[in-house]
Amino acid sequence: MKDDGNFSTVSPFLFAREISKCVGRPAKEIKKTYNGLHVETTNDAQSQKILELKNTGDFGVYVDPHGILSTAKGVVVSWNLLNCTEQEIVEELAPQGVIEYKVRGEAFEKLLAEESEIQGKGSGWSLISIDGLMLRINKFKPLRGSSYIDLPDKIKQKKAVINVNNKDICCFKWAILSKHVTSNNPQRLDKRYTVDLESTYDFSMLKFPVEIKDVKKFESAINVSINVYTLTDNDEVRPLKVCQTIEKPNHFDLLYLKKDDVSHYCYIKDFSRLVRS
Repeated sequence: MKDDGNFSTVSPFLFAREISKCVGRPAKEIKKTYNGLHVETTNDAQSQKILELKNTGDFGVYVDPHGILSTAKGVVVSWNLLNCTEQEIVEELAPQGVIEYKVRGEAFEKLLAEESEIQGKGSGWSLISIDGLMLRINKFKPLRGSSYIDLPDKIKQKKAVINVNNKDICCFKWAILSKHVTSNNPQRLDKRYTVDLESTYDFSMLKFPVEIKDVKKFESAINVSINVYTLTDNDEVRPLKVCQTIEKPNHFDLLYLKKDDVSHYCYIKDFSRLVRS
């Protein structure tokens, strides 16, 4: 449509009546778009009549055959009706069973306006229908400590990490308790852990092996703070999980190692030494 008047405020029902008068019978679909009308005809004769249109009502007409879409079936463009009164909408759509009209609110209108803006950027494409959805499923492997992994030589030489040599899936528990082992060889899992220290903290809220996301459960229950770090391919230290509050008096820095399908928690006894070059 050539914008010889205020096109955006004209009722879409008026356009439908005017187009139908020109072609001799109602068109199959007449929808208002961002800069004109989308008309679906019922036969070739009707298409020819529309191609010959020069004006309709107070508007000059420029007809451009749609080069992509062959149907307007299923098109619902609610913003076409934003300038119509509720009475007009209900009366005009009564034959289709419409008995009530409601505006869904600013958020809905904003969404429709954005759709119109995207269509108005010159792509020439219009959304007619959604034929299907593609669902991509990936196997999810959550990060969790499972069994023993030896430290890289570069990290081992710094003597900043206690790496308990466990044979079970409870490396998180042993890493936490290793903070309190003051005697020699704290990496050795013996009665110091299983007898003397195991009752120091309540680990009952955890499921072993412990996932990274569950560390906060232990923090909240025991009133401690925990940061978890990991290593890059070059054995550089990077944060993996940082506590959301100020470090508590009883604070733990843990190192999370991963090799193939095995992962492991260690206790960082000297963080400054660990990150020092």
